[in-house]
Parts: sequence; structure tokens; C-alpha cells
Amino acid sequence: MFLDPLAIAATFIVGSASGALLTHLKQKPGQDYLRRLLKRARSLSHRPAEDIQCFAMRALVITRDREMISVLSTVFREKRISTQECSFDSAVALLSADKFAAMVLDFDQIPECVNVIENLPGANNRILLFAIASDSVSKAIASRLEAIFVIERPLQLERMRELLAKSYGRMLRDSQVYFRLAIELAVSIRAANGKLLQCTTLNISQTGMAVNTPESFSVGEAIQLAFAVPKTDIFVSAEGKVIWDDKHGKAGISFECTSSSVHGPFREWLHDHFHMKLETKSLSDTHEVTYAR
Repeated sequence: MFLDPLAIAATFIVGSASGALLTHLKQKPGQDYLRRLLKRARSLSHRPAEDIQCFAMRALVITRDREMISVLSTVFREKRISTQECSFDSAVALLSADKFAAMVLDFDQIPECVNVIENLPGANNRILLFAIASDSVSKAIASRLEAIFVIERPLQLERMRELLAKSYGRMLRDSQVYFRLAIELAVSIRAANGKLLQCTTLNISQTGMAVNTPESFSVGEAIQLAFAVPKTDIFVSAEGKVIWDDKHGKAGISFECTSSSVHGPFREWLHDHFHMKLETKSLSDTHEVTYAR
């Protein structure tokens, strides 16, 4: 689902070759910076797809502008946020299936983007919105929306960095709530019929989990579940509901801890893993920049 690293590298290199961007960079003493950035972009072509998926936060970009995708990818990566390009037609489906920390909409090229915002589903109904709007018509469309940053072309790196710095705290808070940790935990589930099933988690969040299960559930089925958090004295018991079941041994469950005294430590444990993931990416990116020099 993530933007192909080859495409990121290629579009960055092509975009960086444009006259406007080169003129901007040549006016700065930082031509070495350009070379380091290009090397870093090229290095993405050798990175496996699963490494790109290690980012704790993601941004969805809806545009046809390849140069803009390159600039946005660079700026978001500096904040350990991966970017995923998509078409207008597929945006709602992606937003329904996954949690994104931010979304960039190009109203200059795709004014129909307003329909995406009017149909924001579930976990993304408070997503942080960036609107690319340069002319009066595009700005008028964007101004009708709430909680949005309006950015004019040409897109400037420093302007995007400034906006991301202002909004990063909110993105972190929202992403922590929906963060899913990929981990295998033993979980006992008592089905509605009273049968006790021994399952294992595929991932887990504050209020949900995906599990491998030996038997299928019914969607909407009320269940009880319990699991121990590794390397802690936290034992979670919760009331749950089956959200989906693929009838092939996997199911999705929403749950709520029955004890508030347990929910707090469990949430902090997840938050610790969320920040560990951010720090891991930060160290990885620092190493890449050092190596590129």
C-alpha cells in the first residue's frame, strides 16, 4: 500500500532536475545538501518494502504532481512519516481501511477532493488536512473546510517544515490512540456460546486486535477476552465484539478493558512501543544521512 521506493527516488530526481527547483538550490550555498539528498533518495531504491512499512505514522497524498510528491515525501520523512500516493477514486477506500496521520489534497489539480473530506470515515474523521490551493477558486473551496492548512504553489520546503512542526504534536497524539503494535500474544477468548478458545494476536491497539483463531466467529458477536502483557505484571481482561472474520482463521475484535486501573498501564505500554518505533526510525534516518555524506 505504500508508495513504491523506486517511484519516490525516480520522481525526486526528475523533480529536482526542474528549472525552478535547481534555481532555488543554486542560490543557496547548499549544493552539497542537494547531492546528499539525491543520494539518500536513490538509496531508497535498494530498501525492501517491509522497511518502509516500519514507520509509525503515514500521510496520504492525493495529487497528480510528481514534483510535489517528491517534496512532500522528503519533508514528511524528516518527521518519520511515510507518504502514500493515491488517486481520488481510491482515497475513501484507503481511509476506511487504515489510519493516517495527515492527508494532502491538491485542489489546484483535483477540485473534487472536497468529496473525500465530506466522506471521511471512522478513525480518520479528525485527520490533519493540508490543502494545496493557489488560485482564488481553489482557495475558496479549501476555505470552507475546517482544521486545514492552505499552501500555495510553488511548494516550499521550509514552509512545509514549519507547518509540520506546528502540527506534529497533534499528529502524535492522534496516532498513539490508533497505533497498532504487530506482536504475537496468547489471548484466551470466550465465545458467545461459552466455548473457550486459545488464540494469538497479529496486532493490538488500545481498543482492538487482530487474531489468529482456531474457529470462526460471527460478526457482531459479544465475547470476553484475557491476555498478559509480556515482561510486565499487567493482565488485561476485557469485553469485546467481533468486527470482522475472514472465515480462514483470522478475525478483528474491538474491546474495552473491564478495569480502568489496568487500562492506564496497558495504554502506557503501547505508547512506549509507539515511541520506540519513532526513535528506531530516527536513528535509522540519521545513519542514512551520515552515510550519504
